[in-house]
Amino acid sequence: MSKALLEEYLRDETLKARMNLLVYTSPDELRRTMQDFIEYYNHRRYHEAIGNVSPADVYYGRREEILRRRAEQKQRTIEQRLRYNLSRWNQKLTGELNPKA
Repeated sequence: MSKALLEEYLRDETLKARMNLLVYTSPDELRRTMQDFIEYYNHRRYHEAIGNVSPADVYYGRREEILRRRAEQKQRTIEQRLRYNLSRWNQKLTGELNPKA
């Protein structure tokens, strides 16, 4: 890993915190920990600045598909909630118009 890349990752407070909490017994152990963090940071952690996808999603061209699927799911959820709330509102309105004796 180049010094510039290492410095970039060390700017991240999460990595700094992780690196400072543990005692490493060998350079290989430190290297593995850094590689694990970099894998997490680039492949599993969502980044708000790039649309809550991972940098790997952007790099491999998956961002637009992920955002499209999320938008579709959001629209389905909104429609489902609207149908549910309208049916509840209609039940309440019908109950108020036809009170049971």
